[in-house]
Amino acid sequence: MYSRKNIKEEYKYEPDSSPEAWEYYKEYAHGIFVGEPFSRNGSCRLKSKAKFKGIEFEVAGDCSFNVKLCVNYFSKIIEKVSDDKVKSKLYAELKELNKMHHNISNFALMPVAGGLNNLKGNLKIKNGKVMVHDLGKRPASALDRLDTFLYFLNESFIRLDTFQNQSSGINLKEVGEFFSESVFTTSMKGENFSILYDVLTSFNDIYDYCDIFYGLRRSDENHKKLVDKLIKNGDQPITSIRDVERYMTLANEFWTTRKFT
Repeated sequence: MYSRKNIKEEYKYEPDSSPEAWEYYKEYAHGIFVGEPFSRNGSCRLKSKAKFKGIEFEVAGDCSFNVKLCVNYFSKIIEKVSDDKVKSKLYAELKELNKMHHNISNFALMPVAGGLNNLKGNLKIKNGKVMVHDLGKRPASALDRLDTFLYFLNESFIRLDTFQNQSSGINLKEVGEFFSESVFTTSMKGENFSILYDVLTSFNDIYDYCDIFYGLRRSDENHKKLVDKLIKNGDQPITSIRDVERYMTLANEFWTTRKFT
């Protein structure tokens, strides 16, 4: 059982991309073929060829909740709490959260196609809207959040389905706006778009995606409810203690739910 196992940082590889992590990915891959991991140009991040419904693409390991990015950001919010007991409790919870960053329960495969793995870390919430950060220094609030990624991906699935079901009357402006504000934003170069398009359209919806890559089974109502909660929270900025507590609760529920036995 890997659900509470921590990967030690004693390799030349990143913990979520280590040979040990890849043993876990291959063993618990569900509905997807994962090949042997390889490294390009001595990179500390391993990748692998994957195959799903006849479509071949590359995958890499990812920390679902990037806790390391959250610690300093959350600490600044917690520091403003006037009640010392509450503050101490929150810091203790944040410390426990930090321990889970390189825990096997926090690791998942992510398609590399179309830069989807990089897009997750560049999502930000601005003026009540989730968007891809493009130019300049990445804002501190871009926390590489799983909930925000799933929210954004779900919105893209919904809009993509709408375009696919329209037999006529396609508005090119709407199409352009879709591609500029969707998971395809970073893929509009060379063959990246077509690969990402093929990968994403092989899934019926966000529940299919979470079933394959996060082990949250669409056949399990509790798992689906967790996906719904993550999506619902995904477009909410984290600016208050209540936001921090809600996010930490979701992270712990995600890790507890992903029991691979």
